Amino acid sequence: MKEYCDYQEITEDIIFNLLHGIDEEETEARIELYQTENMQLIRERQSHLAEEERRIEMLIRHEQQAALNLAQELQVKFPSVCPFSPSQIVTRKEI
Repeated sequence: MKEYCDYQEITEDIIFNLLHGIDEEETEARIELYQTENMQLIRERQSHLAEEERRIEMLIRHEQQAALNLAQELQVKFPSVCPFSPSQIVTRKEI
């Protein structure tokens, strides 16, 4: 929590200084230093987010396939009871 509070204070100082024209060169230098120091962390987080998105997409595809398989099985076993056909299942690609 302290780390976040420190980050928030730095961010507020930078915004205040830029808005009011206070120590503009020093403030710009702080921004560049922050970006340089945190570039690796930023890249790691972006990579983690991309990896998580791929994992979620894979899970969605598996769930869709399981639903389609179940619908097909139900249609075969109970054709008069099943209110829809497997072709009526909307997949994420179609949305």
